Amino acid sequence: MVRSAAKGGRIVVCDPADRQKVVEWLKNGEKDRENFVTQLAAKAESFIANYALTSARYLSSEKYDGMVLEQFLECKYGENAYQTPAGLYQGQSLIFDPLSLTKFKLVAGTAPSYNNLADLDRLLQTITHIAAGFNVNFNQTPKIAVGVKHGNPCGAAVSDDPSLVIKKMLEGDLRAIFWRARDGELPDR
Repeated sequence: MVRSAAKGGRIVVCDPADRQKVVEWLKNGEKDRENFVTQLAAKAESFIANYALTSARYLSSEKYDGMVLEQFLECKYGENAYQTPAGLYQGQSLIFDPLSLTKFKLVAGTAPSYNNLADLDRLLQTITHIAAGFNVNFNQTPKIAVGVKHGNPCGAAVSDDPSLVIKKMLEGDLRAIFWRARDGELPDR
């Protein structure tokens, strides 16, 4: 019934998170109706595709498998500048991960590239491993700073002083993380 309604151009709500959005849209005069209903239909088709995939997995004893993903971020480009369009997609299993890239918000600048996201992912891996090591071995976690370029940590430091931890991290490889001091000065060593 969901798919039939979507194909028939009806208003289809299959995600509880969309209920209030639809109510507000109806109250506000159904602005941009065709686009709004089409987006709901696309979500419904995704919902049905995931349902069908779950059934196919079960009936085939997992011989058939696949993924239904949702783009949550449009990237500036892929690994190389000519690789456009590019995007980052998520599956249902990542929605509840508090360190998932879906939880990060761009606060300034242009959309990140794939390389920027790989750097962020590696940074999260490195910081969480360092933090876990300190927590297990010393029952405390200091301030941690990690500089990452092209997926490789190129500076890491720990300290209880936030300013000192940044300075110590920068001592790793200043050129790799494109650090520029004001007035050409290097951090205090």
